Amino acid sequence: MCEGDIMKNIIEMENINFSYNKNQIFKNLNLTFEKGSFTTIIGNNGSGKSTLIRLLVGLLVCEGKITINGLELNHDNLKKIISKIGVVFENPDDQFVAETVLDDIVFSLENMQVDKKEIDKNSIQKETQRNEVREINRINIQEDNRQRRENKKLTKKEKIKLIKKSQNKH
Repeated sequence: MCEGDIMKNIIEMENINFSYNKNQIFKNLNLTFEKGSFTTIIGNNGSGKSTLIRLLVGLLVCEGKITINGLELNHDNLKKIISKIGVVFENPDDQFVAETVLDDIVFSLENMQVDKKEIDKNSIQKETQRNEVREINRINIQEDNRQRRENKKLTKKEKIKLIKKSQNKH
């Protein structure tokens, strides 16, 4: 791509072949994601959705070519690519590796080799708390509106479910 060219596809997968042992998951897969588009990947259990995501973030290696934001996915470009791409799992319980959101964020930054001196845990914690408060306030407003309609209060479990559902939309 030449300087000044407008990139149409943010992700390109060309002739992707991948197998777990002898079980072929992808054979000559070609897939593109257009810049600015929203894409949902759906399918039955075992259809390759998670494998596709793992390939895109460099957790698995395949035959073929993957380009993300103009960079070919390889060892030399991996750090640049993972600083620009993230994954949100359908079930947030599967997503976290630590006990708190703060610890998860710090874990991610450390894996991106951000200098520990540059990681401002207090700022991250404050921003995380502000986001949580905004989400709770938004849910409370939704609950008030719904309560007026249904004359019923949401349980704490229902609120958490709504928060998780709304986070998956963003």
